[in-house]
Amino acid sequence: MLEFAKTHGLEGLVAKRADSIYQPGQRTGLWSKYRINMGQEFVIGGYIPSHLGLDSIVVGFYRGKDLIYAARVGAGFVPRTRREVFEKIRHLKIRKCPFVNLPETEPGRWGKVSRPKR
Repeated sequence: MLEFAKTHGLEGLVAKRADSIYQPGQRTGLWSKYRINMGQEFVIGGYIPSHLGLDSIVVGFYRGKDLIYAARVGAGFVPRTRREVFEKIRHLKIRKCPFVNLPETEPGRWGKVSRPKR
């Protein structure tokens, strides 16, 4: 099935447990996406907190020495993961936003960003 998706230029596949049912508007973790298309390496430069723990992570990519803002990512986090990730990253703080082009006007929480080792 993966080979078919690749040769036909599809974005990816959706996998689900055989006994799961579609639950509109709910993220149960029983369904998952498998992306096939070209990828990009991103780093987490910050996060947006919420009453659930984590609303979204703020990601970017390096262009030379500059960390370029790419997106806020909240999809794929189920409530348990939102709490667990928040507990692991909430202590990572710096005063200055690490992104050179952050378009957001809302304050976020910025974590220490290190360049990926190659």
